Amino acid sequence: MAGFYSLEIGKRALLAQRFGIDVTSNNIGNVNTPGYSRRAAILTETDPSRSQNQYIGTGSKVALLQNFRTELLDKEVRTANSQVKSLQIEQDFYQKIDAVLAEPSDTGLSELVNKFLSTFNNLALIPDDIAQRQFLLEQAHTLAERFNSTAIGLSEMRNDTKFSLNQQMNNANKLIQEIVELNRSIVNSKAQTNSEAQTLIDKRALKLEELSNLFGINVAYNDDGTANVFVNGTNIITSQVGSILKLNETVNSVTGEKTIEIIKVNPENNSATILTPQSGEIGTNLKFFNIILDEKESTNSFSIAKQLDEFANALVQSINSKTITGYGLNDKGPQPPGRTFFEPNIGFVSASLIKVSKDIEDKPEDIPLSSKASEPGNNDIARSIGRILEDRSFLDGQNPSEFYANFLGKVSYATSEAINGLTTSKLIQSQLEIQRESLIGVNLDEEAISLIKFQKAFEAASRIINTSNEMMNTIVNLGR
Repeated sequence: MAGFYSLEIGKRALLAQRFGIDVTSNNIGNVNTPGYSRRAAILTETDPSRSQNQYIGTGSKVALLQNFRTELLDKEVRTANSQVKSLQIEQDFYQKIDAVLAEPSDTGLSELVNKFLSTFNNLALIPDDIAQRQFLLEQAHTLAERFNSTAIGLSEMRNDTKFSLNQQMNNANKLIQEIVELNRSIVNSKAQTNSEAQTLIDKRALKLEELSNLFGINVAYNDDGTANVFVNGTNIITSQVGSILKLNETVNSVTGEKTIEIIKVNPENNSATILTPQSGEIGTNLKFFNIILDEKESTNSFSIAKQLDEFANALVQSINSKTITGYGLNDKGPQPPGRTFFEPNIGFVSASLIKVSKDIEDKPEDIPLSSKASEPGNNDIARSIGRILEDRSFLDGQNPSEFYANFLGKVSYATSEAINGLTTSKLIQSQLEIQRESLIGVNLDEEAISLIKFQKAFEAASRIINTSNEMMNTIVNLGR
């Protein structure tokens, strides 16, 4: 009977339109939910039925719950996030380094070294003046303390980096396990309904973005809906199995250089693999710990801490090599007393250890500025040390001012690169997020229109059922 067709069509229409209202309502409810991607109910006509030698439609049904999330844009956003985090960390580091170096300023090493060496030239004019010698010692103390504080500041930054890496590694392991659990839930949802639960996919996408902040990742998807995650070609998540990441600090037995590596431990066989992230918070922190702030850096990369130590050592060795052959005001000979100006007087002198030698501490008259015994007016050693200012054999074919200016130039360039790169990367990140939001974000105006459309269709389907019900009542009453 035709009335039965109408009832069935009305019922299917009610269910389909109600589903559309539910989907639209969910979109509106999650308009401000981070990571949410809008959905749309796609309806299709049900199979027709043959009646009176004709095919008649039998209504509609929900064919698909469409989602607008795209992996291409997600991938680009993850890459941009990782780059932005890298450059943010770099900018913060270089700003702290600039504060530690305090250049240019009257208390910076550049100015203090120049003043200190210039004092030898002034002292050469009056080498037996005790007041001028005392002033030289004060200059030396100020310079040594400045070297010490600069090196300690860089060392403290390196220690803070290690602390940050530990925290970030804990976050990474937590995110890996959460993604593995979401992979497992997605597989279960697909087994039950033959389709993945979009809510779980959105949650996983959000976790993947959080993970990309820590290091650059690549993601590949399996047929069962699970995600595999790779860091610079090494997998850390394979479907429903996640690796455990650990920090491993090694110390070179010869040089004493400390290096931190990230070790991936496979829980199935306890095998270990070294990860080499190139970006993100962890990648950048590793770069600063292992290279930029490593005073014993061994890869010939630019290390601020190492170059500072090389500068301090060159200065100490240049001065000590001259004073050790000199005589103080009261020295009679015949052999020079072998006093050094700075300590330590054996081996490499790092910026953190440099200090005024006990040989001349509080003994300005013992500063060896004369090349001959019993000649207090001799200024040969003083003039020789003063000439270090112009000595291009001082370090790397440069005099002290040139070397340190070149050093500061490298730091300044790296700082500028980080700042400019961050500005550009943030712009790209913003554009990608806007582009993605225009595709997967909830537009309240569009959802309001959809809500009205489904509401009107639902009301019309209700009238179909009411009308069909009245027709059935009429037919039943005719038979009474």
